[in-house]
Amino acid sequence: MGLGDKFDEYKEKAGETAGEAKEQGQETFENAKDADSVGEGVDQVKGDAQEFGEGLKDKF
Repeated sequence: MGLGDKFDEYKEKAGETAGEAKEQGQETFENAKDADSVGEGVDQVKGDAQEFGEGLKDKF
């Protein structure tokens, strides 16, 4: 196995690692988007609950 073969092997492994890192980065990005959506949903529920509570105060 010559030096060129070893270099090609390392280059291939580096490419695989870069591809895996890209996939993990995309997955992290998707998870962050999902978490942001959940946060928005929680804020909406919180706002709805506050409005409901204010409505109850007005009735009693």
